[in-house]
Amino acid sequence: AAAPADVAEVRGPPIGTAVPGASPEVAAAFAAAERLLARAHRVHMAPALESLSSAVKVKERMTEEAAAAYRAVAAAGGAATVAAEFRAGSLYHDLAVELVFDLPPELDPAVASRLRRTLRASALGYLRQALAAYRRALAVPATDEARLWRAAAETHLRAADQLLGKP
Repeated sequence: AAAPADVAEVRGPPIGTAVPGASPEVAAAFAAAERLLARAHRVHMAPALESLSSAVKVKERMTEEAAAAYRAVAAAGGAATVAAEFRAGSLYHDLAVELVFDLPPELDPAVASRLRRTLRASALGYLRQALAAYRRALAVPATDEARLWRAAAETHLRAADQLLGKP
């Protein structure tokens, strides 16, 4: 599953990075999840008043679809679990960061304030889901096959903790 040219960089290994030691079935499921990751990354939320709510819902739906596909792969165990949990975490991490944006200036201040609170609460929830997935990735015993994915999970776990103000 090579990354399409219009997909932004993702956290950790590039899209299409193989999971060493994965069975053909697990490798195929991971590749399918990678395609969903690429699709979710192509959706960018533009803070346009007319489409803001629908853009957020589309991005959330695509993120959940891709994360569910990775959770299915995670059931395989070993390096596949580390890779899949890392990718699910990265999806939630990216969504959390993307939900923090400047609202359209024409928005009524009271509405903008409520929307900011709602988006912030959603972002914090997704960041917590990212942390949980990164921790599940790191809970798998370390192996050489999982080394690349564990390093990514450790790095982005620290980054997500920092966003929550944890040292």
